[in-house]
Amino acid sequence: LLSVPVSSMVKSGATSGDGSSTLKLIDAGQTFTQEVLVGDYVYDTTTNSGTGGEFYKVSAIDSDTQLSLTSVGPATNPGVPSGATYYVFSGSCAFWGSGGLRPVGVLGWRLVF
Repeated sequence: LLSVPVSSMVKSGATSGDGSSTLKLIDAGQTFTQEVLVGDYVYDTTTNSGTGGEFYKVSAIDSDTQLSLTSVGPATNPGVPSGATYYVFSGSCAFWGSGGLRPVGVLGWRLVF
C-alpha cells in the first residue's frame, strides 16, 4: 500500500497504448510534460486488481503521452497495459515560476506491504 494524500493526485485516466512489456504508461489524451514530474508515483488499479493493483515511480517523461516507469514494491511489475485505469500522485514539492514547473524537494512517502 502506498500512503498518498488525495490532494496530491495530479493526473488520472485510462491508458490507450500497451506498455505492459516495456515499463511504460501510454495515454494519447494526456499532457504529461506539463503536469507530471520525475519521481511522481503511478497507481495502476487494473493490473492485479485482486491484490491491490500495481505501483510505479516515474523515471522519465518521454513525451506528452508516454511515461517511463520503475516498479515499486517486492515484485517486478511488467508495466501498464492498454485500457488500465491509473492515477498519478505527486512525489515532490514543486512551484511554478519563471521557466515553468520546478521540483523543490521530496515529500515523506511510506510504503507498507
